[in-house]
Amino acid sequence: MSIGEEAATGINISKASHKLEQQLTRLIYLDGETIAYIVILILAILSRFWGLGMRVMSHDESLHTRYSWSLYRGEGFQHTPLMHGPLLFHMTALSYLLFGDNDYTARIYPALVGVIVVMMPYFMRKWLGKFGALTASVFFLISPMILYYSRYIRHDMPAILAALVMAVAIWRYFEERHFKYLIWLSLGQIILYASKEVSFIYIAIFGSFLMLVLVARLLETHWTAGFWRKAFIVSIVMVLVIAALTVLLFYEQGLLKEIVVGTEESSASDFATQTSGALATLVRSIPIYLALAPLGIMGLVTAIVVMVGQWPNLRNFPELDAMMVMGTLILPTLTPFLIFAAGFDPMDETPEGIIRSMWFTIPMFMASIAIGLAYFMKPPKPRMVYSGRTPELLAEGITDNPSMEAVETPLQEVPPDILDWFQAFVTSRWWILAAIFWMVFTFFFTTMFTN
Repeated sequence: MSIGEEAATGINISKASHKLEQQLTRLIYLDGETIAYIVILILAILSRFWGLGMRVMSHDESLHTRYSWSLYRGEGFQHTPLMHGPLLFHMTALSYLLFGDNDYTARIYPALVGVIVVMMPYFMRKWLGKFGALTASVFFLISPMILYYSRYIRHDMPAILAALVMAVAIWRYFEERHFKYLIWLSLGQIILYASKEVSFIYIAIFGSFLMLVLVARLLETHWTAGFWRKAFIVSIVMVLVIAALTVLLFYEQGLLKEIVVGTEESSASDFATQTSGALATLVRSIPIYLALAPLGIMGLVTAIVVMVGQWPNLRNFPELDAMMVMGTLILPTLTPFLIFAAGFDPMDETPEGIIRSMWFTIPMFMASIAIGLAYFMKPPKPRMVYSGRTPELLAEGITDNPSMEAVETPLQEVPPDILDWFQAFVTSRWWILAAIFWMVFTFFFTTMFTN
């Protein structure tokens, strides 16, 4: 080795050593913010786990522990809406398996989730600010309700954690546009679904927020033609009008008659009365599917207007990406609404009812897959090929042919053919999102494929 090589090697070793030293220093360096989060974490662990098994089981807890214990003993578990999502029972059964079955171990899962919820504002510092995030963690730490349900074997804390994961994933994706945040969004959504039925409410909240942001951005952005912007405004107004009339129709047909205000107990004043008169009678005679059809048609028209008028910029709206993730994953679970709108009972579990439900469910699944694959596929790029016959000759090993002069022939751009588009379609990144959602969904809702 020459003197120059030895000197270069020494410089490289010195740089690597300096870089390692910086990384180690970063690990052991503690500023005021880090110390504050460490203190909050210690207090969260103590407040959630100290004396966790001292309080007797409540009514809800007794049901959750009983069915979790049966699953732990190998007696199986069958999901019913009465018990909310199946995730809690599987995690509690796992806790029994690892640490034994008692009142303390029954509450380990919600307590652990409660600790994570306290620390979640750490990932929101960019939007809340350092002081705001610390304050939020402190409020989560000392909140009586958050603390109570963190020591209570129910589905509330896992649902809160899943909602926070979805919120952070959406905000992160808005700023960085990394696909990994859509994966976190899918994971948060399935944890929410496997935990509690409030998932539909959370999805509606997130979806309405994203829709409002998208509409606001579409009103401000440049369109390919002024006509499409005007058409978009008109279609949005029509959707709002038809939606309001649909709600009125639901009210008159008694679908919204039970309005419980401030209490879980119903009284005579909690029930809305129907409007009298010939017009109200006519409205009540309209079938549900005829009322929903105009709303669906106008929604489709609005989507087409946006696709045509914003086609060059369609992938520049991160809120649309997030909506497509949530929408395509939730779409098959909305099938009961279609069954009900068609005049059938979604809860009909007779052989005829199950077959009828499948006729609605399968098309919804196919639509979900087609929309997801088409939206999240990467469009194929044009291929560059030689205009001469050189590639074929080279493939045949012919090197002494005079036509080898065609090597100098300029490259020619060829647009993607149907096979290129098909390959892009079937290799869409949406499969990753769907696999995370539906594999977890199937695993827990079938109790590890046992029912």
